[in-house]
Amino acid sequence: RQKFCLNLHNLFKEFDTSSIQGAIDIEKGKGLIFILGMPRSGTSLTESILSTADKLVTGGEKAFFTLQLTDKIKKINAEEQNFDLEFFHDLGDRYLDHIKIHRGENEYFVDKLPENYLFYKFIKLSLPGAKFIHCFRDPWDNAISLFKQNYAVNIFYASSFFGIANELANYEYLIQFWKSTDDTKSILDVEYEKLVQNEMETAKEIWDHCM
Repeated sequence: RQKFCLNLHNLFKEFDTSSIQGAIDIEKGKGLIFILGMPRSGTSLTESILSTADKLVTGGEKAFFTLQLTDKIKKINAEEQNFDLEFFHDLGDRYLDHIKIHRGENEYFVDKLPENYLFYKFIKLSLPGAKFIHCFRDPWDNAISLFKQNYAVNIFYASSFFGIANELANYEYLIQFWKSTDDTKSILDVEYEKLVQNEMETAKEIWDHCM
């Protein structure tokens, strides 16, 4: 997992994305909302708040980017990957086609797969009009919640605090890296503790960001 995150970091550390950003319509992906973060960090609560809005449908946890990109990222050091304009243009088109039936005529569509934080840059480049909500909470509380939930099958690292700590370290590093290399206006940070204590105020921030 750490090698996977390192591959992502190394790819975008030297990757000049300016030609891609200038060539894909900035409106592409408008109305899409991606909820990112660690599992058990408030992603479901955030989704439930958004679900009350008009002309919005929640799509659950779409594994599209995980399935499309995981093998390519694993093989970056072994073989050259052609991440060019055509690749990102096609990636965005295929995602929009993937959700087309589920989205229907709704203006907004929510994808709540937490681990999309790994693929933030791919999503942002291929769907520049999308918005992102980054959910986070106290790391120790997050770790305890993951461990107690018994996710051993679906979330492999959740079966030990060592595994959870490694994942938290990877996640925090990548989130900060994405923010350091990108315009973060598309990302809203939502702290779980603040959301629970003052749901109405935080909900207004979420709606204002996305709509």
